[in-house]
Amino acid sequence: MRARSSQQRSPSPPPPTPHRAPREPRIQPLKPGRAVLGFTPAFFTKLAPNLALWGFAGVGAIAVIASGIPRFQRDVLDMVPGVRSYYVDDTPDSDKPF
Repeated sequence: MRARSSQQRSPSPPPPTPHRAPREPRIQPLKPGRAVLGFTPAFFTKLAPNLALWGFAGVGAIAVIASGIPRFQRDVLDMVPGVRSYYVDDTPDSDKPF
């Protein structure tokens, strides 16, 4: 018999199979509903915090700008508890020029 030479290859073991975890159900993202004028609900959810911030800043600017108007003071600013005392006029009539 022939002796095996050291140059012959021995059969290699099969490659290891990767460990697979049991499949979890895929979570489907919410599909956008109807688009109103091209705007989807996903668009509004991304835009909402920005609109809220700008709305708050706009209301604050209007309150500062209109704080000198007497009607705005009576109708709006008198309803805010901490602001009401700031706009109360305690000046006697004799000290008012007009």
